[in-house]
Amino acid sequence: MNVATSASPRTRTNRAFSAVCLGLAVPLLAAGCSAAPAGATNDSPAIGPTRAASPTNFPTFQVPATWSGYRNTVYREIQKAVTGKKPRNLHITAGPDLVFWLACLGTGRARLKSPSLGLDWSIPCGTRLDPQSINFSPTTGIATGRKVLVLVTATPGARWEVRVDAPVPPGA
Repeated sequence: MNVATSASPRTRTNRAFSAVCLGLAVPLLAAGCSAAPAGATNDSPAIGPTRAASPTNFPTFQVPATWSGYRNTVYREIQKAVTGKKPRNLHITAGPDLVFWLACLGTGRARLKSPSLGLDWSIPCGTRLDPQSINFSPTTGIATGRKVLVLVTATPGARWEVRVDAPVPPGA
């Protein structure tokens, strides 16, 4: 005996409601997405204003001078963002937890190196406008509060930018 089964009235209502919601959601989602028209340039309203990156042009540093990091640790810059094309030694205060920010425009690589801290880190250059960061704990057992040198270099022709942050001391 062949018995035809049909969905219950409640199931049909739920399916109809879902279909109506989906029918309304798709056009609303699509309305929020814009596509640039064919032939749009970088200053087209559909794309928005963009800023060309070049080896001589860094935007303002995007991370605030004081910010909250992992486990709500509050960090503060101890070395303001500096830029250059030639190798440069930075004098920073050693601490148990440091955040190094590094950006590079051009070709090749930018590098931070400090034998005193046990730091040797590099990033690829490019046209990225956002700096990369590394949360670093010295591996050499250097005393907290001691001034150390950190050498920043980049491939010839490239421009680097570096900044160093450390946790805000308790009660400060």
